Amino acid sequence: MVAEPLAIAGEGGAAGVMMIPIPRRGIYHGITGLAAAQSVPGVTGVTITAEPGQIIAPPPDGASYLGFIFSRAARPAEAENALRIAHCRLHFDIRAEYPAVEAPAAERT
Repeated sequence: MVAEPLAIAGEGGAAGVMMIPIPRRGIYHGITGLAAAQSVPGVTGVTITAEPGQIIAPPPDGASYLGFIFSRAARPAEAENALRIAHCRLHFDIRAEYPAVEAPAAERT
């Protein structure tokens, strides 16, 4: 499931919010690219709600998001574009819950 940005028109232009989707099940270890996402013109905030060590999962198994990106711009399309660009700059370290280990050959028979 891919979360679509929500652009909201209001006084003084448009605002938007993206619920950052969880791409796959695993253990969240951290994020890179936060400063780059925050520097996108029109982005007013990036909030990460996932905690390191937390087991995360996309719907239907999970019921949360990695966080939220907020934007403001003159037009809804600009607010939405800022959200998409910021999201592309975020890279999440999500690792398997249990690392796969190959059994020694003697144990496979």
